[in-house]
Amino acid sequence: MAAKCGIHSADILRYNPAQGFCSKLTPGQKICCSSGTLQQKRDLLSSRGECRTEKVRPGDICGEIATRCGISGADFTKYNSAKGFCSNLKPGQHVCCSSGTLPDFSLKPNKDGSCATTTVGDGENCSIIAAANGLTVKDIDDFNQKTWGWTGCKNVFKDSVICISKGIRVNNFLGAGAINSKRMVNVRWIFSCWR
Repeated sequence: MAAKCGIHSADILRYNPAQGFCSKLTPGQKICCSSGTLQQKRDLLSSRGECRTEKVRPGDICGEIATRCGISGADFTKYNSAKGFCSNLKPGQHVCCSSGTLPDFSLKPNKDGSCATTTVGDGENCSIIAAANGLTVKDIDDFNQKTWGWTGCKNVFKDSVICISKGIRVNNFLGAGAINSKRMVNVRWIFSCWR
């Protein structure tokens, strides 16, 4: 590191005096190569009380996310201080990279009053979908109580279309692509018989 900075190795410790500096270095971490303070990324959102965010990637650990954020591991755990936070990361989850509160990433209902939806992907469950959309598992369960075929978050299947916002519930078997299909005609006929 000293060679990259063009200084003596003793100067690295002088310019980076944090206790345990050498033992806490992570790949990609920024260090000082001269006197002064390390320039932090400008935090535009914190002035409104919201933190700057990063999305969790599959296989991420807190140290890797902190590096992407450009902050120390200690700061990362300070900004994301929930008990067991680092052991419960989920792909797509938003995390804070600065002080402030996590912005609201939850979706709003569509203009026609229908709920915002997602198609369940391979290996996804309510927990993963909730984390990626700023929701809780209970939110997803509540949004889908009147969704046709909904049996709860314990039984979510790949390719199911589920609500991820408030709004008029979806009927999975009445997909948009089925409007002119024979299946749709049959479903309309069945509905007219039930009236």
